[in-house]
Amino acid sequence: MNAVVGLLVVALSGVSHEECIHCRGENYRGKISTTENNFTCQRWDSQKSHEHSYTPSLYPDKYLEENYSSEPPTIVPELTCATGRGAAYRGTVAVTQSGKTCQSWSAQTPHKHDLTVNNFPCRGLEKNYCRNPENEEKLWCYTTDPETRWEYCNVSSCGDAEFQNKLSFQF
Repeated sequence: MNAVVGLLVVALSGVSHEECIHCRGENYRGKISTTENNFTCQRWDSQKSHEHSYTPSLYPDKYLEENYSSEPPTIVPELTCATGRGAAYRGTVAVTQSGKTCQSWSAQTPHKHDLTVNNFPCRGLEKNYCRNPENEEKLWCYTTDPETRWEYCNVSSCGDAEFQNKLSFQF
């Protein structure tokens, strides 16, 4: 039987929070050990049939037990730069490209909106930092200027080489 190192993304009704995937799955503690395509997951402490570096000894805090699905070990959040449209960016730039201060995502003045942490819990809508919760062209924020609802932000690009270095494991 083929073994696969990977993550099964599923939400099960009627089970505890620890058994469901939420956001990136960082709190998932279920015992699912097959993929969506019915492959048996490879044990995390095994190098057969796929070699990998994501082992319980290297990542003791990641709940890499037996062959249970775990959070995806692919991308470290981008703290100082952004790749692509900035979906993984979690830095602290809070000023638009024209120099306007960003409005807090939890505030409803001067601009009312529904992009709140309650509505989008996994999008990093913290404080007034530039984010891209709806996959716009690039990072942006609502402004504190009543005359300017929102504006794009200038966040440095990570570049392909640095981004590739952030990949710690590929399925």
